[in-house]
Amino acid sequence: MNSKVALRLNNETTKPIVIWIEPLGEDYTMLPNDAVAIVPSDEEFSSSELGRPSIYFRKNDVIVYTFFQYVVYFNDVAVECGHQRLLPK
Repeated sequence: MNSKVALRLNNETTKPIVIWIEPLGEDYTMLPNDAVAIVPSDEEFSSSELGRPSIYFRKNDVIVYTFFQYVVYFNDVAVECGHQRLLPK
């Protein structure tokens, strides 16, 4: 995994937590004990105009306002949008 991580999140709870990444609206579900890293593109990482992520914790999910071009890693493995998405009951 790349060393220029913009944000790390760890789920130390006993329940799944959905991460919403904006402004693109992508979702990833963190299961208990998952470690997540959001790594921006080289261009966005080096841009002083883009700033850093903003994080909003809610009851059952987390919203991260971040970059347009990034890779999300779960436990050091790159994943796609919808990773571990839980199906409605």
